[in-house]
Amino acid sequence: MYSGGATGTHTPRSSQNLRPLILTHGSLEYSFLIPTALHFQASQLKDAFNASLPEPTDELAQDDEPSSSAELVARYIGFIAAEVDEDEEAAGFVEVLKVVLNEFERSFMHANDVHALAATLPGITAKKLLLVQCYYAGRAAVARPIKPHDSALLRAADDEEASIFTVFGLLVAYALLGCTWLIMKTEGTLQQRMIALARPATLGLLAVIGVVSLWTPLTHPAIAARWFALPDLFFFAPVPLLVLATTGAILRVLKRETHAAPFLLALFLLFMGYSGLAISLWPNIVPPGISIREAAAPPESMGFTLVGALLIIPVILTYTAWSYYVFRGKVRSGEGYH
Repeated sequence: MYSGGATGTHTPRSSQNLRPLILTHGSLEYSFLIPTALHFQASQLKDAFNASLPEPTDELAQDDEPSSSAELVARYIGFIAAEVDEDEEAAGFVEVLKVVLNEFERSFMHANDVHALAATLPGITAKKLLLVQCYYAGRAAVARPIKPHDSALLRAADDEEASIFTVFGLLVAYALLGCTWLIMKTEGTLQQRMIALARPATLGLLAVIGVVSLWTPLTHPAIAARWFALPDLFFFAPVPLLVLATTGAILRVLKRETHAAPFLLALFLLFMGYSGLAISLWPNIVPPGISIREAAAPPESMGFTLVGALLIIPVILTYTAWSYYVFRGKVRSGEGYH
């Protein structure tokens, strides 16, 4: 076990002098400030830590090398935590570890959960798991409680920056599209699992559309007046009827040997949902009162964009059609592209 000399310890709050400590491995480099009273021990720990790392490669980091600055600092935390566990009298190590933990949380985590940080980093899954393990080992070594982090989505909802119901509706819609796409592209056990999942996803999406359809006129009197006034009612009435009919059609075709029909019907169901939104707002494209003409760019800009669109859209349609042609048919076990 590595053991450094005792120098007396001070936390960052009790020390007025700070010195930089630089962690490096190959092209990775991260620098942060350490209280002068702890710098000697931090440097010795750094040297021992560097000796424990594999030799850096000139190209991409190997599986046993750190791939990012966050991973490098996390491994340093894990190394110090191991030293603290082996030598309970190394009080200076604990103080160094506290400083490094604070720096790691401030610079990399930004009040998020460590798992959210790991998910954004490069490298294989084992490296991400190692980062999480090193972080929790560091917190355990300094006896910091593991506080649960609120979901970023829940925090945004509390701040009225996001709607939980909106996100749930999107998840259900994409779940249905994903299930029906896999029904069309796969067979066997996977296809049967997707058929089973598509049924509740269809009913869930119908429930979302129903809640939105009820909530919208209750909270927007102008839209309610537009929906239920004659003769507009006769134009709007087919939308909910088509939604119900399409939902029933999806559930029926899921009971039969089917392939493309569920996906096409799911697309039509989403189209009806968006069409209901469009006809409720038209001609206002930016709620509540900016019309499509008011939101449009100047004619010169639109003319320039039109020329570009006339040239680019055929290219997009061509390569999209080609990609669908290349990947046509079902994906079967043992098949692949070489």
